[in-house]
Amino acid sequence: MCFQAERNSAVDYSIYYTKTFEQLVELCVQHLAPFTSEEEVLERVFRAIERFEFTLAAGSEAAPVSPYLSTLGVFNYREFNVDGFRILYRHDRAADAIIVVLFCSQKQDLVALLVDYCLIYK
Repeated sequence: MCFQAERNSAVDYSIYYTKTFEQLVELCVQHLAPFTSEEEVLERVFRAIERFEFTLAAGSEAAPVSPYLSTLGVFNYREFNVDGFRILYRHDRAADAIIVVLFCSQKQDLVALLVDYCLIYK
């Protein structure tokens, strides 16, 4: 599974999907596939990403600041929620780029997810 950086034609910035994002998509698919089929999960994931990109056409601040991260004093990450998924991103204004860093189920605990991620991939 590969997510490529794209230039958003509606606005003047690129969208970059990090390796962490890609790995977390894979973990999410593995987690949800036993409850349905992998193909159905992948379709949902790709629809969520398409909706995310479409929403960003309205502007980089189309999604709110992440409520969870703001309680930790982190205000530069935005959280887009759709179809039971959560996508975290930030706008790097100096590079005119959207950096997409996290993908998970809305039901997943972010702290537990990031600890698991570090144990598996680091």
